[in-house]
Amino acid sequence: QGPGGLIVAIAGSVGLPGGAVDLAITGSAPLALADPFLGARTLQGIAQIDLALQGQPGLGALSGEVTTSGARLSDPRIGNALENIEARLTLRGGAVQVNATGTLVTGGRIGVTGRIGLDSPRLPANLSIQGTGLRLVDPRIYEARIDAVDLVLAGDLTGASALSGRIVLGEVEARIPASALGGAEPIPE
Repeated sequence: QGPGGLIVAIAGSVGLPGGAVDLAITGSAPLALADPFLGARTLQGIAQIDLALQGQPGLGALSGEVTTSGARLSDPRIGNALENIEARLTLRGGAVQVNATGTLVTGGRIGVTGRIGLDSPRLPANLSIQGTGLRLVDPRIYEARIDAVDLVLAGDLTGASALSGRIVLGEVEARIPASALGGAEPIPE
């Protein structure tokens, strides 16, 4: 057992011919352990870990799954949260296959599927982002209904990537506070 409720069990063999290993890694980790890397955002929930490290130590030898169910990601800066997150990360051959869905607390469902390469520091990715019935709100500035999201994020996650696709907007209401247009002085003729 480790900090913050981390529970990991490692069983198997090391020091095999050629420096190979054969390890099973199982356990659970609170998602809140990622909070220091998320700025103002917070994660709640538990990740279940079921991995194997077989062969020469490295990401290419790592396989298995990390899953979570019922997790929540909150972002107080935008006043929204993604809840009921169901995610399955499948590791194999130096890459992770992502399959995740969640519900915005303001309405709508969003999901991400695709692959991220872990064998390069650039983290090459090809991710599909799908959403329906999304509702985004900042009570002082806007309220928007997004009927559909169909996007692809392709390229390196550390820099050169492209986001393409379409977003279908429903009703959008923008609010412009009177103070945003200047002072209380009348407009000269």
